[in-house]
Amino acid sequence: MARYACIPARYALAITSFLGVCNVYIFKAIMSIGVLQMNNGTAASTRNESFPTFDWTPVQEGWILSAYFFGYILTQFPGGILAQRFGGKWVFGVGVAMTALLTVLIPLAAMRNVWLLVSVRVLQGAFEGVSFPAM
Repeated sequence: MARYACIPARYALAITSFLGVCNVYIFKAIMSIGVLQMNNGTAASTRNESFPTFDWTPVQEGWILSAYFFGYILTQFPGGILAQRFGGKWVFGVGVAMTALLTVLIPLAAMRNVWLLVSVRVLQGAFEGVSFPAM
């Protein structure tokens, strides 16, 4: 324990891990909620009209929602290897930070092209896939 620390290191680790896992689940679920408001054909009565909407087909919606898990499943095993090599806190921290950055890019990607949005979602899943092996 550091000389001037106000809380023990294990409590700091537990708190930051808890907050990180909360972020992981928020990033995982955000598009499931957002796609309803972003698509032109769904939830018309509750939509905020000041935001842009998109004409996505149900198949495209399926790709957007499932793209996260394509990336997620591919990086589970490599995430464990990276955590063993570089340390769990670095792998976990970089994974959550990069997913946060990619979440900010979701509206820009959606305005450009649906397949760019799918690519961003795959990358989000890839960075989040290393989180739990790093714990």
